Amino acid sequence: MAHYVEFTLLTESERFYITQDIDPANSSISFANLFLTGDVDFESQPLIAVTIRALDDNTTSAQSAIATVFIYLNNLDDEPPVFDQELYEATVNEGSLAATIVTAVHADDPDVGVILNYGLFQRIFPINAAPFEINSQSGVIQVFDDGSVPIPDFEAIKYYTLGIIATDSGGNTDTTIVNITVLDVNDNTPEFENTSYVGSVSEGALVGTSILTLQATDLDETSNADIFYIIVSGIDNEHFKIIAATGEVFVEMELDRETRPEYNLVIGAVDHGYPPNTGVTYLTITIEDVNDNKPNFTRSTFNGQVFENEANYSVFIPFSSTSNLLYITATDDDIDVNAQIEYEIISSSEFRIRTELINGAYVGIIETLVELDREVQDRYVLTLRAIDGGGLTSATLPQVVIDVLDRDDSIPEFDEIEYFVDLTENGFSEEYLITVSATELDSAANNTNIKFRISSVIKIQVNTFTSIDATPENLFRINDTTGEVFTNSDQFDREQFVEYVVTLETTSRDN
Repeated sequence: MAHYVEFTLLTESERFYITQDIDPANSSISFANLFLTGDVDFESQPLIAVTIRALDDNTTSAQSAIATVFIYLNNLDDEPPVFDQELYEATVNEGSLAATIVTAVHADDPDVGVILNYGLFQRIFPINAAPFEINSQSGVIQVFDDGSVPIPDFEAIKYYTLGIIATDSGGNTDTTIVNITVLDVNDNTPEFENTSYVGSVSEGALVGTSILTLQATDLDETSNADIFYIIVSGIDNEHFKIIAATGEVFVEMELDRETRPEYNLVIGAVDHGYPPNTGVTYLTITIEDVNDNKPNFTRSTFNGQVFENEANYSVFIPFSSTSNLLYITATDDDIDVNAQIEYEIISSSEFRIRTELINGAYVGIIETLVELDREVQDRYVLTLRAIDGGGLTSATLPQVVIDVLDRDDSIPEFDEIEYFVDLTENGFSEEYLITVSATELDSAANNTNIKFRISSVIKIQVNTFTSIDATPENLFRINDTTGEVFTNSDQFDREQFVEYVVTLETTSRDN
């Protein structure tokens, strides 16, 4: 007789139930069918142990057995990955090269053995312009440079926002945000607005006088953009100083334009980065003139000549052509109006002086105011002074010695009003009688031009003393240069003419 076996769940009855069957071929064999009625989760309980009791139907001495069924769950990829942070914050130095690691993201998936895949689902800011990539397996984010977008540049973009996605093999996903802040690197050199500057200051400026202020800018930030100023180079640059914090340039030493009219300095702007960067500009400082120099005559004495009888006539250089005018010259170490020189004659009624600009120099030209007479005064001594455009008068007062040159303007005069000569009766022709002479007030050179001639001869008759004109050349002749008088006949008869009156004339070349 076959016995009926009853199966009972001793554990896990909430999630399983049993049905039982008898083997149709052998009624002594019973089967227990185990069914799942509730949810099972591999991630919380990958192994389930179910205890089953089998009890026969013997009412007097029932027999039982207990068995444990171990159920191993197969894992299904049913859980989404989860990032360990909802928001990541990272930094990167500007100018970082390709493959520079920025940060790494990480997600966990409750499923077992799941391999996650990381990716950029969006370059949020700037849109589609972030130079970063993510390793799909490791989650490492690094700089990439394929030429399509610029590498990180603090001065251009200061931060980036990336959208990161993690995907498991079942297609489940999670996302997170990565903010990347670009760190400033001292990669910019301070720059002045202009490559060169020009300033000016009076040579009389006191020490501490401000000339100008230079300013530079640096596109970096923080200490990389903090600038101080220095004088890099320049001849005699110790005459100037620059305030490091402000770039103000001022006078450090007394200046003298006549010693040095211009200074050329190289000014540097240095940032506080490491290593520091230096930008330069060129500063030209022009020293403005102060009228601190008096005119100086080039000579203590000037010599000139001028002809007599000439008004408004310019004095010329001695022993030269009259076209070679005498230039009175003085110099002034100042410039512009302070170097413009006017000349004055301290006292003279015969001369004046006018100033002309010739070949860049102010010169004085002396002219006569009146006609001079050498025979009255043959030399003049003038005293000059020079005054510059700033009102300073020359320290020295030179003299001008002017000699008046002779013109043949005087009438020659015989040295004697009358000459008396004894004439031999019936003498011979060419008999020497006398030498007459004449002088004029002109110079000795002009006295050599005196000429003589006989203008008339009068014969005086004996007894009656009647005057009869005679032909001069028939009786006498005179050497026109030496004044020697000779007879020109041998027919002199005292019984006819007792006396001869010979009138002589003298002339110069011009008179």
